Amino acid sequence: LHDVGIAETLVVCKKAGMDMKLVFDAIRVSAGNSYCWESEVPRMLRGDYYPDFTAEMMAKDISLGLDLGQKYGVPQPTYEYVAGKYEEAMQKFGRDSGSAIPCRLIEEATDCYLIEGEGKEDIYPGNSINYDSHGGAFKDWSYTTKFIDGSYAVVHTGYDNVYEEFEEQDRKTQTEEIASLRLRVAELEKELEKTKA
Repeated sequence: LHDVGIAETLVVCKKAGMDMKLVFDAIRVSAGNSYCWESEVPRMLRGDYYPDFTAEMMAKDISLGLDLGQKYGVPQPTYEYVAGKYEEAMQKFGRDSGSAIPCRLIEEATDCYLIEGEGKEDIYPGNSINYDSHGGAFKDWSYTTKFIDGSYAVVHTGYDNVYEEFEEQDRKTQTEEIASLRLRVAELEKELEKTKA
């Protein structure tokens, strides 16, 4: 579901002439963010549909969800549409193509490719890679995951993260706020002591 929606969003933004790095960063801090956005969009923006999770595996997971919906009488027109997009993409690019491959269908249907300049095909179906695309912003990009304060988070590496500056400011602001709150609590405790006396 996410990969198909992401594809449509990215191609609309590209056709509208938006800065795609800015689009990536803006969605990351919005309600539109998802694991797929964080972990696949940088690859898409350099033309890389590497199959670390194949389209076939994704289609299997979607079919399991559809089977459950059918079993419990829940209509799922959105999932049916997405399942159809995966079938279409697998027919064109192969079952071993990457799970984000439906994006290539949208790119080809609109003749609007997410990479800038010419891409170079590699051994993976649908790939047309240009590491210098978008000013090379995603050339060395990769990611890892970790738990942060109880949440599962994608941590970007090899990428100029515009939010690191704000994260540092947030930490400084939080430290200052905590110190201020502690002072205020101490003042209130003294006032409370006076009223008890």
